[in-house]
Amino acid sequence: MKVFNTRFCDQLEEEILTNIEVIFLKKNHILVHEGDTLNKIPVLKKGLIKVYKENVDLEKEVLLYYVKPQQTCMMSMISCLKNSKSIVNAKLEVDSEIILIPSDKIKQWNSTYPDFNKFVLEIFMERYFELMNIINELTFENLDFRIIKLLKLRSQNTTKKIVALTHIEIAQITGTTRVVVSRILKKLENKNKIIIRRGEVELLDL
Repeated sequence: MKVFNTRFCDQLEEEILTNIEVIFLKKNHILVHEGDTLNKIPVLKKGLIKVYKENVDLEKEVLLYYVKPQQTCMMSMISCLKNSKSIVNAKLEVDSEIILIPSDKIKQWNSTYPDFNKFVLEIFMERYFELMNIINELTFENLDFRIIKLLKLRSQNTTKKIVALTHIEIAQITGTTRVVVSRILKKLENKNKIIIRRGEVELLDL
């Protein structure tokens, strides 16, 4: 079984396969809470993970990035290597298959194998550019564009192009209100771009 989307030396590949645990979790499971101490690092095998910051009092959240298959969470990796608590939340957007690797092994491989250290640095760079894109979208792109992009991304995990998100959930992810989201979705529906259903949106021509 291939864990990471890269090739390591045979010895490290064997160590990785020896130390993993595979679990299956349902949609909406909170994989990491802000403030958690991480004893194991998640690597996504199948599914989609949303990494975000949340303000409970304001009932708002800010999307940081998504973790896709054969990827891991940069912030979890940082918490592991720095022995610090998580500063983000990670939630499953669909039913997912997760590979767990002990944090002490991550630290050991990072200091022992140059290829693994290079791999960790590449993760940081990929997520850095994703965060820059998020900041760019929040600063310069209009809300219509961001909602359409979200719907397209979430539809990649479905065969029928149906996105199981409520208006409130879309509002939380995009940092706006339910009323504004409903207005934008209705505008898209009137243009025959989508069909709005209870708790979901079907994509037609986005």
